[in-house]
Amino acid sequence: MYTFAKKDPRQRRGRSGWNSRGWILTGVYRLATRCDDGMDLISVHVPRCAGTALRGALVRAYREDRVYFDYGDRLLDPTSRINVDREGYLRQCAAARDSALRGKRVAHGHFCMRKYDGISAARVTILRDPVDRLISHYFFWKHYPRHGHHLHDRFLEEEPTIIEFARMPGLRYFYAQVIFRDVDMRMFDLIGRMEALGKSIASVEKLIGRRLRMERKNGCCGCEYERRREETLGTAHVAAELRDLLKDDIAFYDRHASG
Repeated sequence: MYTFAKKDPRQRRGRSGWNSRGWILTGVYRLATRCDDGMDLISVHVPRCAGTALRGALVRAYREDRVYFDYGDRLLDPTSRINVDREGYLRQCAAARDSALRGKRVAHGHFCMRKYDGISAARVTILRDPVDRLISHYFFWKHYPRHGHHLHDRFLEEEPTIIEFARMPGLRYFYAQVIFRDVDMRMFDLIGRMEALGKSIASVEKLIGRRLRMERKNGCCGCEYERRREETLGTAHVAAELRDLLKDDIAFYDRHASG
């Protein structure tokens, strides 16, 4: 059973720094000086939610050697250690955490948030409308090479329709039971929306005291993605069935995403 926590009332709001060209912010400037040597930011990169662009902006703001890239959990892969022996894996991560984070100011990636319990840092993530996110995920995986991910390998072998893809439990309950499984969403300082990305990035800037320069880098982007999305949603029964299949994640998104 999964319950939905109330939104954190400590949401930060700030002006958007986006210009008319879209995913561009001018410059990388220090806005404030921190007086400690600890972590500034723990950032959950939800797949297909602008996390790659945010990762690049964080590297430009902090330098690559100050950002810890945490992409090893393979949360969606049913054969991964975190899904086979979750508590054992988290204990192992806790034992290695101090060494891994030495000298880092940011952690960013596809990871279980529980790995960072007890660290004093701003916590952020960006969500996307679940139907749009699933469509993007589906077409991204169709062109992504095999990389030892059990579910992706199965996807490439079976070539499911987008409805069959949405019926897979890991995709159907992607937010509530995969990315944020066992996570109290009240711990986040910001749960942004990709649909209001400029506002979300401005809020991250306020939290970390640095400006971020975002650049669009997306394996399924621009007019090609829009064409595929319109084709998918242009069939009324497909659009309706996707929204019905993803209704739990839609409720999760509506409850938690801000801005």
